[in-house]
Amino acid sequence: MMKPYPLLSVLSIRDIELAEAAIRVGARAIVIKSHQGFTVNRAWLCNEHIKQLLGDVVLNKVVRELREIFKIIKDYDAVLGTAYVSPEEAFVVIEAARNAGVNKIVLTHPE
Repeated sequence: MMKPYPLLSVLSIRDIELAEAAIRVGARAIVIKSHQGFTVNRAWLCNEHIKQLLGDVVLNKVVRELREIFKIIKDYDAVLGTAYVSPEEAFVVIEAARNAGVNKIVLTHPE
């Protein structure tokens, strides 16, 4: 059995509990992240109860298909997070996203 990653206490709660906590502190939305895959389905299930959760899709390399994702991000005025890439890769993704018209970019895990 795989040993779980060490988690911060705020990240170890269930999606619904996280959404409810976000509402209590006045957050307009939150994002669920996963190292194992996308979280859109988990966010959809929570949104049946609480309309505050956003999911993610892991996109770590600039390939032809990513340009289509940039278009969707731009069209919906969504936020692009750089995720778990090296600093050099993050700058490549950021430059490509900006060239595609993406306005909201969060540089995550800069170390």
